[in-house]
Amino acid sequence: MESTLAPPQLETATAGENPAEDRVSLGSAPGLLPVVRPPWRRRLAFWEAALFAVVFSLLTLFVVAYVSRERLIYFWDYVGYHNLYNDLGTRFQLGPLIALRSVFYSVRGSDYNSLPTLFLMPFRLAFGPGRLGYILAITITFVFPSIVLFSRLVRNLTGRVVTQSTFDEAGLTLLSILSVALLPLLWIPVLLGSVDAGGLILIFIVLMLYFRVDFVEQKLGSVLSMALLLSLLVLCRRWYAYWVIGFFGALVVCEGLKCAWDRERRVHRVLLAKNALTLGGVSFLSFFLIATPTAWKMLTTDYQDVYSAYRSRHPIFHNLEMLYDHMGLLTFAFVGLGIVLSARNKMRRPIVNFLCVQFAITFVLFTRTQDFGFQHFYGVLATLALFLAFFTQDVFMWLKTRPGKIAALFLLLIATLAAFTVTFLPSTGGLLKPVSFALPQARQYPKVRTDLKEVQALLNTLSDISKDSESTIYILSSSFSLNSSIVHEACFTLETPHRSLARKIAATNDVDKRDGFPIQFLKARYVVLTIPFGYHLAPQDQRVIGVLAEQIATGEGMGKSYDKLNFEFSLEDGSSAFIYRKDRPLDPSAIKSLSDFFVELYPANRDKFQIPSDVIREVSVL
Repeated sequence: MESTLAPPQLETATAGENPAEDRVSLGSAPGLLPVVRPPWRRRLAFWEAALFAVVFSLLTLFVVAYVSRERLIYFWDYVGYHNLYNDLGTRFQLGPLIALRSVFYSVRGSDYNSLPTLFLMPFRLAFGPGRLGYILAITITFVFPSIVLFSRLVRNLTGRVVTQSTFDEAGLTLLSILSVALLPLLWIPVLLGSVDAGGLILIFIVLMLYFRVDFVEQKLGSVLSMALLLSLLVLCRRWYAYWVIGFFGALVVCEGLKCAWDRERRVHRVLLAKNALTLGGVSFLSFFLIATPTAWKMLTTDYQDVYSAYRSRHPIFHNLEMLYDHMGLLTFAFVGLGIVLSARNKMRRPIVNFLCVQFAITFVLFTRTQDFGFQHFYGVLATLALFLAFFTQDVFMWLKTRPGKIAALFLLLIATLAAFTVTFLPSTGGLLKPVSFALPQARQYPKVRTDLKEVQALLNTLSDISKDSESTIYILSSSFSLNSSIVHEACFTLETPHRSLARKIAATNDVDKRDGFPIQFLKARYVVLTIPFGYHLAPQDQRVIGVLAEQIATGEGMGKSYDKLNFEFSLEDGSSAFIYRKDRPLDPSAIKSLSDFFVELYPANRDKFQIPSDVIREVSVL
């Protein structure tokens, strides 16, 4: 059975045609000469390589300029994988086996494992731990190969007969590159320090393998390859499980509909079931065997409840709005037209059905758990970029004259550059204001913090007042101006570092249902809070911060044990940070009242909020 999805891959010539052109032997075949490779194809390979080189060079310069302009204390997700990158580099310097063993154990038990950073180690070992080297490592290792693979994927899926023009082929390649390389959705996570772009490589390879031939015709090796790649995708970043579930859901839906519509296809239902079960079984079992503790946690944890603080009231509409803001009206319209026009193409229609079902399942399931973060849009980027590429390439090929095609390329280049620059370069906002309604509304300018001297003064003070003890310090704030991660990272990155202070900064419980009550808060000698209180989510989802800060600031309840020190630090968001010291034992009844209050507030999470009696006795003395 011949696939109706795969485009022609090779050109042949009958005997006597094109005798003067170069030929490459593929073996004998009745009535056919070896495949013809005309000179323009060799020229095309050169121009494609040159095109990729130019685009990658310009994007590298952009990354260098962007990161060099930032003045920031990176924190939370912005620095988490950068720290893993540096830690793994240190382990490699101690010994490769030590490093690889640490990667294996992190994959088995950590929500944020170091497997993605393993592929970045050549850059870490060659260029050191700096931020610019880290972002360039992600760019060169993950982003650039993703762009090349995407271009190849588009060529495979369009089903277009190979043209006879170097110009047309170069134009199509450029459009493939522009469809993904200048998408703000691709670059925002990279510039913020996310390694999730590595998943795009795996997604593009899986789609190339799946659409290469009809699923009935998939060889065992291809099915096993897809299964292992899907497993690796989730091993690298746990949240990609939603993309994998969407992939299997689309496979079942689309193959089921094909069998329902096509009587002849139902003859192959046993083979279809065998391939599907092999793909799913090997994918699940390989993941489960490698990362057993993580797999059990994923199966038994109610993430919809744990991450409810990160989910809006109307998640589908809210996240569609966020997606629109990151893409803009023009790009959104092009994607929509790509879907409509591709659905009218008989050859592409199965691709459209699969991608749309996969997108819908992934989007709905993910938004039932939480809203999309900046990196989570990678879960839908492949589908959006493919339809964008389909539309732009169709428009290009519909134009019959070279001047018309050049004009189309120029206009599309200007449009994608406008969407890209307005997102990342503040200087272009005024210039593009007349057309801003058609461009992305999201902005990701280089981050420059204006209160670094105040943060430095806070660290100097904390270091001075705690220098004679090992008492811990609790940061009772989770705002983007002050949180425990900012204070901890500032101990290493500011002009005057305080490395010994870093170990005194206690881990904090910032999100109620996810983290529970912070026992370590009760044991801390010093507490830093902000006025107004510092939240990064809705206050009702961070009641622990609100209640504890209220009692300390007003001197009520267990706050009676704290004295406010004579220091104040003005932060860039308009809040002020203050330091409180615990000078008297905590009242056991006040602690019990806190425990009862939160247990009543979150009865389904009693184990996270009930304070054990032995802890109450321990913290009731200084």
